Amino acid sequence: MPRLKNAVESLQRKTSTVELLRRTSTNTEGNRSTRSLRNKSSVSISKLGEPELSPEFRSSIFCFGGYGGETECLAYVTTADKWVPLANLPVGKVNATSCPTGLLERDRSIIIAGGRDINGRASRSAYKFDCNYLVWKPIASLLQKREGSGSAFSNGHAFVVGGKTPHEWTSSVEYFNPIANKWTEISPMKHSREGCGVASLSDKLWVVGGNQYGNSDLDIVEWYELKKDKWTQAPPLNEPRWGCGLVSAGGALYAIGGYRTDTVERFDPREGRWDYVESMEVRRDKVNVALFGEYVYAFGGWIDGSRLTAVEQYDIRNNSWTYCEPLPHSKAGVAMTSLYGVQK
Repeated sequence: MPRLKNAVESLQRKTSTVELLRRTSTNTEGNRSTRSLRNKSSVSISKLGEPELSPEFRSSIFCFGGYGGETECLAYVTTADKWVPLANLPVGKVNATSCPTGLLERDRSIIIAGGRDINGRASRSAYKFDCNYLVWKPIASLLQKREGSGSAFSNGHAFVVGGKTPHEWTSSVEYFNPIANKWTEISPMKHSREGCGVASLSDKLWVVGGNQYGNSDLDIVEWYELKKDKWTQAPPLNEPRWGCGLVSAGGALYAIGGYRTDTVERFDPREGRWDYVESMEVRRDKVNVALFGEYVYAFGGWIDGSRLTAVEQYDIRNNSWTYCEPLPHSKAGVAMTSLYGVQK
């Protein structure tokens, strides 16, 4: 009898383990590995009893949702040139936007906001990804439904800029206060737009390019100063860019790609002009970009109506592009960011 009892208990433990693995597995287009308990094993605790971000994720760029996996979340580990699966989004999102919050001490969180839901409608919903515990938590919804917005962390706030509402292209801008769990609207941009590039440079929020009313791609650039709650127009791009990426690095801005182009432009506020630098290997529409260290990364996007898997790395010092490990499968319309520059 004791032997039978032990066998039954062993079988129950195995069954429980199989069920746990089944619940935590990720099956995306049949070519993704099981997520298993990776998230738990990635969380470490400091001597003060607080969670610490795993070195693997400290050097990662985070990729959320998009066409080709609306709930799928991935981390690209820059130091290892590999992709790691994360906990899925609570809801599917396409053409959403994401950036760090970074306001609280030791806060390593990323928000994802807006976008198009699984029914193809613009959304207000927003969530926070806790990079310490690798879990999703709901936060206050945006004040306005929007998709195709841009976002950036600037002056201690996470800003969501422009986009397309169910009725129009919008110039509205709102920022998130994680302490109050509240969105606040600020002065609108001078120009309504969606598919624009957004980044922070010199304590200013910069917005470039985009599309207006569905038939007008923009070369317009403007920046926002929080203390004055004021937008100022800046020198325009050399060419219109809809669906471009924008990053700031080394005191300059880099506007990358866009509809039917592989070109890249650099803007130094001290020089007051945009200059072309080395083009990408692949032209990309709705390209997603992120900065880590001295490298800019470009991920996925569209080319002639097809989604891309290609990932490229731009070496700022050498002004050159090289290919990296591609996405596990083709993706576009994702929300992408890193914690680089806001880690405590």
